[in-house]
Amino acid sequence: MWVDESTLYFKSPHTPWINTIEDYALLPYIAPETKLVYAHMGGLLNFREVLGIAAHRNVYLDTSYSIVTISREIGLDRLSQYIKLLGADKFLFGSDTIPGLTPRELSVKTQIDLVKSLTLGEEEKEKILYRNAESLLKIP
Repeated sequence: MWVDESTLYFKSPHTPWINTIEDYALLPYIAPETKLVYAHMGGLLNFREVLGIAAHRNVYLDTSYSIVTISREIGLDRLSQYIKLLGADKFLFGSDTIPGLTPRELSVKTQIDLVKSLTLGEEEKEKILYRNAESLLKIP
């Protein structure tokens, strides 16, 4: 979905060819002025590789579902360390849930509670939960 002329959310029907970690790694170079938001923090299998890609100034990661799966895999403390290393301003809260169909362990509440449980300062948690989205989307 295109949010504005300079922000692209993945997976987008406008770029169906984006499929591999190599493609995601090239995008910041191909479109250096475009704000790129990679859904699901790159996914469990690609999380560590995507962290390196997210170091680019124009790449952001959303937490949809992945906050649950990644925290289970590596633990909240290690996830908190990764966020501190990269900077909380690179992460956007996303839930990717369907009310009534999403299992409780992946619910919005569960995902918000996980963000609140990270060993981060309150300001960093606020950035992830809503301030970064406000800034990126230019919401006053």
